[in-house]
Amino acid sequence: PAQVPCLPLSEPILITGFDDAPPAVREALAGGLARKGCAYIGRRPLAPESEGSIEGEPVRWLQLIQDADRPDPAADGLIYVGRSDGENISMKRLRPDQLLGMTVSARTLGTAIPIALAQRMDLLVLDCTVGIDQPWSELKAAPDLTVLRDAIQTLRQLGKEEEIALVNFGGMRSGTDVAKALAINCNASVFGVAPALAMGGEIVGDRLIFRDDARPASPAADLDNWITATSQETAIIARCT
Repeated sequence: PAQVPCLPLSEPILITGFDDAPPAVREALAGGLARKGCAYIGRRPLAPESEGSIEGEPVRWLQLIQDADRPDPAADGLIYVGRSDGENISMKRLRPDQLLGMTVSARTLGTAIPIALAQRMDLLVLDCTVGIDQPWSELKAAPDLTVLRDAIQTLRQLGKEEEIALVNFGGMRSGTDVAKALAINCNASVFGVAPALAMGGEIVGDRLIFRDDARPASPAADLDNWITATSQETAIIARCT
């Protein structure tokens, strides 16, 4: 039988936005994601020097691809930045067990969903920001949550609601937000700013920076605590509702 691509996660949490963070911060993030069984979405892997693993645990990485970026066969998945003009028509996985997906915004939803279904993609990243490919995009404008509603309604009208996994990004702050997203049929949620703040990041205008003199003594431990708290809150709220 054909191999079905999948991404094993211990928690329904993915993190993005650290492509240009300092090496020490990226290393701490890689270790935390490996220990907690979460994944990273970005244009480059967090820990290439360790061949994708930290202390023997895999660092799951979904490659965010735009324009002339070259897909990496080592990535656990390929996520193409969707366009309203349908230009990304030749998106392909590089190995049978590699996930294939694309981002969807309110602007691109109409053309992206038919393309994703036609190419039998595994997941859609419902992007409520000005663009997940932009650094710390959550800080540039309020999230447009209509993309979650409209994407789910479109798939439901097509009778394809269970055909493709949904992952949401934008404005996520806590486990309660994850539980709400799970309740409307998202499979996981992507965080950017929230874990960065937990690791000592500082908001400056519409950017987030890491200052050496303001960083916590142990960003790895702070990230572990944040993931644990977020996942536990997700479980509690889901049971309550």
